[in-house]
Amino acid sequence: MNTMTIRTVIKPTLKLNLKLNLKMRQSLTILSMPSENLKKHLHEKLKNSPFITMSHPTSKSFSPVNMIIDNRASNKISLRDVLADQLRYQTTGKQLEIGRYIIDSLDNKGYLIEPIEDIATSLNCETGDIEAVLAIVQQFEPAGIAARSPSESLLIQLNILYPNENIAKSIIKDGSDILEKYGWTGIKDMLGFSDDEIMHARKILESLNPYPGLQYDDEPENSIEPEAAVWIEDGKINISMNRFYDVGLYQIDSKTLDKTEKSEYAEAKELVNFVSQRKRSIEKIIRIVAGHQKQFFITGDPSVLNPLSLEDVSQKADCHISTVSRAIADKYLSTSHGSVELKNLFIRSAGVNNISRQIILNKIEKLIKNEIPENRLSDKDIMIQLKKEGILLVRRTVAKYRSMLGIKNAGERNSKK
Repeated sequence: MNTMTIRTVIKPTLKLNLKLNLKMRQSLTILSMPSENLKKHLHEKLKNSPFITMSHPTSKSFSPVNMIIDNRASNKISLRDVLADQLRYQTTGKQLEIGRYIIDSLDNKGYLIEPIEDIATSLNCETGDIEAVLAIVQQFEPAGIAARSPSESLLIQLNILYPNENIAKSIIKDGSDILEKYGWTGIKDMLGFSDDEIMHARKILESLNPYPGLQYDDEPENSIEPEAAVWIEDGKINISMNRFYDVGLYQIDSKTLDKTEKSEYAEAKELVNFVSQRKRSIEKIIRIVAGHQKQFFITGDPSVLNPLSLEDVSQKADCHISTVSRAIADKYLSTSHGSVELKNLFIRSAGVNNISRQIILNKIEKLIKNEIPENRLSDKDIMIQLKKEGILLVRRTVAKYRSMLGIKNAGERNSKK
């Protein structure tokens, strides 16, 4: 083979390898992104690309009744967690699935921002099914939740809290616009209520909150965007991936596109493929982890976590250990017991019986907590006690774990008597 022939073979091969390497790097970048970063990235692409679509809208504006606002201090409880707890006790099966979808579709004010028809289409069910579950959710605490406007929220609250206050209901039904334009004097003049009736209704209405979701801190400064929700139902592991994965391409005949548009379309198609790959990889890993740590998802107790390594999961997922490392980095799961960082479900074993370090830490803490003040346990004493339970550790390891718990040695604990 002459030099010219070698060049003609090597050049396209190099180009192909460079192209493959670039795609690989892009795919790994998407896989490694924290969920919040990926969500922002996709929304940016959605704004700038005419070819990318998302199944679910993310925001919608409403005209509030500005005259009746109760400025309440927010707390740190998640609105979605509060509603999910109530939902689990009042629905099952398909209604539970619809309820979760409705809760995920609420904005920070607590309003339902997705049309009933769109929800029905997404869940492949009738609008009547959605309305039936919405009626259930609208009875949850905080009162007025899952409304589609401030007026509806206030009416829901009146029906729950003040079912016999018909004048207050009339003001919201018939006088919201009047109230915004002319105030309470306008209500009196145009609806014909007496001063006492207006005063009483006003007191009732001003005790309500047209934005029930704002008393919860669903989006704090360092908000966590969960990768997926994981829960156990009837002994079965359920996983629902974040809705930012509902990204797709508009169906377009590429023959109708010019050169620039074809390039943009190819770029959009690649992005959608990378996101789809990420979803498959992470969902597979989450399922393996959830299966291994099933008891944790039932109880929420970290002490029941079993030893689990990146290598264990990489073998079960049939992928490289570095892929697992990238897939779990800065990723969070939403559970019925709150949010948990995915990497925290990987527990190093300790001792010869493959017992998790957390369990050993708990045992050491319990032994010291229950020790007799006149006879403090030394690290050697603790080592012997653990050995009786089948946990074989050297004294140095016991001392390290005790230090991790922030507990002083026996001599220092004795000096506190």
